[in-house]
Amino acid sequence: MEHSNKILFSIKNLSKSFGTKDVLKDVSFDIFEGEILCVIGRSGIGKSVLIKHLNGLLEPDKGEVTFEGRNILHLNNKDIYSLRKKVAMLFQSGALFDSMSVEENLALPLTEHTNLKLDDVKKEISEKLSLVGMEGIEKLHTSELSGGMKKRVALARAVMQAPEVLLYDEPTTGLDPVISDIINDLILDMNSKYNLTSIVITHDMRSVRKIADRVIMIHEGRIIFDGNIQEIEASADPVIQQFIS
Repeated sequence: MEHSNKILFSIKNLSKSFGTKDVLKDVSFDIFEGEILCVIGRSGIGKSVLIKHLNGLLEPDKGEVTFEGRNILHLNNKDIYSLRKKVAMLFQSGALFDSMSVEENLALPLTEHTNLKLDDVKKEISEKLSLVGMEGIEKLHTSELSGGMKKRVALARAVMQAPEVLLYDEPTTGLDPVISDIINDLILDMNSKYNLTSIVITHDMRSVRKIADRVIMIHEGRIIFDGNIQEIEASADPVIQQFIS
């Protein structure tokens, strides 16, 4: 998969602690426009903490994150909101509202933040649902959906406002291999259809082998690997080998 050499995010000397626990220690790397970057590592190692710095959900204790050349830390509320329209996030749980129908969940970003007419909103919803293979479920309540269906609806909602970047937090966790594969295909599909840049937090090596242009591995708060899938498979580092096999 091709991506450009244009740097979209630049992360420099990022450190983050919670209480006495140092989660990220002096992490630096760039993210390139159009790539699918998989961030791997054991559970609880700080992968989700890392991506929450990319859309301003968390602030670093030290270091900086720039997006399109602007330091996220220096953005005001209005600019942070604009950033989150460009950098959408698919949460691990899907983060759908159970009390609402699928249609109401998907309409939310459009009714809150655009002046689209109701008919146009419905058309957008129908389009996005068909993109993720979930046509005709508008009236179902999210509590009626399976885990895999919820992930797909959440993905449809994430692309409602045509973001430039999608952050995926463990998109295949808790799903069986068949549904996981559908989600992986959707990630690839979304990237090419919308010219997206995707950052995928995962510990599912089957997914990584299928979708990753590039892999970063975090261990004990630091990056211990940054390269492609062939390079990580060939790594002699015992920590890496134990994880990937």
